[in-house]
Amino acid sequence: MFQNNNRAVIKHLAKNNLHTDPTRRYVTTLTIALSVCLILAVSLVIVGNEAVHISTQESKAQVKIGVTEDQLAKLKKQPDVEWTGEYANIGYSYQKDITLNVVYEDQTQIENQEDFSYKGTIPTAENEVMLPSNYLSYLHSDAKPGDIISLDLTGLGQKKDYRISAVLDYNKQIDSYIVWVSKKGAQALLKDKPIPVIAYTRLKTDAVDSSDITDFTYKAIQSTGIDRRQVQFTNYFAVMSGGDRKSEKPIIIMLGLIVMALAGIVIYSIFYSSVTKKVHQYGQLRTIGMTKKQVRKMVRMEGRKLASHGIPLGIISGLIIGYLMCPNGFRIKNAAVWTIIVSLFALITIKLSMGKSVKIAANTSPIEGSRFSFYTGSRKVKKAKHTLTPYYLALMHFNENRKKTAVTVLMLGLSGILLVTTSILAKSLNVEKMVRFNSFPKGELYLYIQRISKSTFSNDTDYNRDTRLQQKNNPLNESLQAQIKAIDGVKDVTPYNGVSLTITSTSFGGTITSMIDIMPTLTREGCTKINPILKEGTADYDILTKQNGIIISSGEANAKVGSKCQISGLGKDGQPFSMDLPVVGVYNNSDLMEKCPLMPGSPSFLITDESVRKLMGVTDQTGYLAISVEPEKLDAVTKHVKAIADASDEVDMIKLSDSVERRQKMFDEKVQILYAIAAIIFVFGIISLINTVITQLASRKLEFGLLQAEGMTSRQVEKMLVTENLFYIGGTAVLSLGIGSILGFILCNIIENKAHCIIFHFEWPIVLIFLLSLLVIQMLLSAYTVSSFKKTSIINRLRMPE
Repeated sequence: MFQNNNRAVIKHLAKNNLHTDPTRRYVTTLTIALSVCLILAVSLVIVGNEAVHISTQESKAQVKIGVTEDQLAKLKKQPDVEWTGEYANIGYSYQKDITLNVVYEDQTQIENQEDFSYKGTIPTAENEVMLPSNYLSYLHSDAKPGDIISLDLTGLGQKKDYRISAVLDYNKQIDSYIVWVSKKGAQALLKDKPIPVIAYTRLKTDAVDSSDITDFTYKAIQSTGIDRRQVQFTNYFAVMSGGDRKSEKPIIIMLGLIVMALAGIVIYSIFYSSVTKKVHQYGQLRTIGMTKKQVRKMVRMEGRKLASHGIPLGIISGLIIGYLMCPNGFRIKNAAVWTIIVSLFALITIKLSMGKSVKIAANTSPIEGSRFSFYTGSRKVKKAKHTLTPYYLALMHFNENRKKTAVTVLMLGLSGILLVTTSILAKSLNVEKMVRFNSFPKGELYLYIQRISKSTFSNDTDYNRDTRLQQKNNPLNESLQAQIKAIDGVKDVTPYNGVSLTITSTSFGGTITSMIDIMPTLTREGCTKINPILKEGTADYDILTKQNGIIISSGEANAKVGSKCQISGLGKDGQPFSMDLPVVGVYNNSDLMEKCPLMPGSPSFLITDESVRKLMGVTDQTGYLAISVEPEKLDAVTKHVKAIADASDEVDMIKLSDSVERRQKMFDEKVQILYAIAAIIFVFGIISLINTVITQLASRKLEFGLLQAEGMTSRQVEKMLVTENLFYIGGTAVLSLGIGSILGFILCNIIENKAHCIIFHFEWPIVLIFLLSLLVIQMLLSAYTVSSFKKTSIINRLRMPE
């Protein structure tokens, strides 16, 4: 057959075959387009969000260096330095119910390192300031750039007129504000003290590895007189290397794999259905001499034709959606790369999907083609007597093409399972419980000793003031505890022991870091409790005290028995001291907070109370007071305790709710990713369901005609079709609620054991919305099938497919 112009004839047949069945053409093209669109859009959103995240640091400083004026001048001249921005925390003061911070940043620092917007110019004169809009709101002032405003920047009661050079756009209402001053203004506030400048330094390298950045930095500062211990990493390394998002990467990879796998399943399903419904036609072509090879070629041509329309449509839609969902992260290069990747994936998937379809079409004989059926169930015949009701006929059809049915129900079920699981996790994830476990083991309010008095600008500012107060008369004494216990609504007050120390150690990047923290102090009883949770070393009280040893968290870079950390603080003679203390034991933070929470905030270092008495002379070592409050009286108690703290220049208050709010934002981002995965699976499931209903409806005209010829009414056929759709929806609901609930419960237990942030809840509203949406889809599909059924007469349905 077709010996002359063979290819042209087959091409013509393939083209006509598609045009004679517009439903098949439109459904297949739309399925391919939607699959490609979803893959590309999801890919662009993922890489776009990553691009936005990276853009926050890719042009920023890699290191920050504490420098003198001479070192700063030399650093700026180094050939390996691209730019250097100046930043200095000048000081802060407690004024009424707020904390006022004064900082200095030069033009280079603000333009390159900061991300805020402002109106006006950066302060340069001694009497110029830049104010945030929320601070002006707090002052009930409508001042603008160029206006004069009277401010007390030091908290010492000395107001001075300043010219507002710029207003920073920041409207969030908080209890801590920042005022920017010029370098001259900073020096005037500090008087004879040097400005503590930190040089944020952008190096002429794109390295992201910590060791490479460290080596390049040390090379750049060789001739500046800067010591290596003055160098610290900024956030650049963590962001550019992806270290700050390690926990999110598995979820993102899973999302990508799920989308691609589902797209492949849907494309396979649509081609399988579209070819098998045309097997009758292929059988007729075989009767007039068409070879298997020619059938294969014709089917492949049809597939390429459908792909040539579906893929471009999906690419265009995916690019538009990807841009709209993440405009700031949209990059032409990324879009081009992912367009090629997704197009190749779609072509390969279509080719693989057509393999089974082509095999069916080519290997079906003319006689087999005339009676080909979707039926793939068991060949065994069981004798039974059943009443042929519409419901039983629907069940029979549901069992006929088990593979197709299983794929459709499984895809819809997967979306439901993931949605139920995600909703359970989202509802059960309790940020407050996590914060309580890590930072607030008891109570909702905490009091601690202020390191300074009202202001750091005071001539007698003492940065070891909290230790001095503990040495003389600890303000967190029994008298204050009794006063707080007497407040209506306070259930309990729990004291925690700890002293303020500066810990200097080597970081994971190799640089030297220092942090001021309240280090918990261990009693002999505390050491006994800690010993079972140690990963290595000992918590023997006598050994620790004799060596002035410390126990360190396994999360620290030098968490190894035998290493040393430099500890600085106020000695018992009233003078600052600094000494290297040996690491005697290593513990896990999670184990510590679960089994013996000695101090709020998941501490990284522990020392014995006797060592503190020997080194610092502190007897009353209370460092925190945890206040437990009746929930319904929390606001009133908070105001009362804050009033006590504000009236004193020795103690300050922190709230559980503030920490919960910060953590909640992080949780919400992760939950949104899970919901996105569920939504994508649901879309693919609906596509598969629609494809199944439409293709099977077209191929079952003869079946419907025979049933009606035997006496089945149109009403009964309609009931059968509606029941079939209900079976799909019912199967999905059972899978979703059953497996989703079990999986959600298991995952909640796993997360609870690791993160201690789960209070199990079943999210009924979201599940009901999901089931309702399935019901609506079922009604629409039923309406479509009934409408399509009514459009053809019994005579037309009894005709064999052409």
